[in-house]
Amino acid sequence: MSLDDTLELDLQFAKRGGLLPAAIQLNDGALMDFGYVSPMDFDASLKTGKLRLVEKEGNCLGNYSGIQRIFVDCDQDALVYRIDNNKAYNLGSPFPRLELGEIIPAIVTDGSRGNRYETPLMIGYANNDAFLQCFKGYATFWKTSENRLWTKGETSGDKLKMIYVGGFDNAIVYGVELEGNGVCHTGRPTCFYREIKNGRLEFT
Repeated sequence: MSLDDTLELDLQFAKRGGLLPAAIQLNDGALMDFGYVSPMDFDASLKTGKLRLVEKEGNCLGNYSGIQRIFVDCDQDALVYRIDNNKAYNLGSPFPRLELGEIIPAIVTDGSRGNRYETPLMIGYANNDAFLQCFKGYATFWKTSENRLWTKGETSGDKLKMIYVGGFDNAIVYGVELEGNGVCHTGRPTCFYREIKNGRLEFT
């Protein structure tokens, strides 16, 4: 792979208040847990293959070992850690707690195989209004940069048809079926199309 196929790693911790949202994925593709990663814990995960996942308030959610791969989204402000199935022990709760006025991450997964948390495709944000809008049939988010509701595909036509809703205590999971060309604004099927290798980003 040439240098032209890699990018400098420049994770946007400051953009997200010092913690990046991070999904834990098993090596068979299933989404297993969700939390946040600090810069210190991120650096440690690269060196040791172990991850300390925390709540937004900084309290520890769990410790994971057996990290196999780390993927970064297109804006470098969200992560997916793929870990060895044998090292996994946390499971998602049946439904998230969403307080009035609260904005929490919304993890988009492939819902085409039914009610099973599949590979994360993107991570957005949702509030009550966005969540309720999903019941009209398509994945809707709260666009934090513009403080407004945003239904994926409203300009591109690449919509995400809702199949199911689930989640963890601190995040909603949207199980979707793609109607269009891609989930990412680049036209790719996922926003997590780059992987950290040797301190740089490589396209997968």
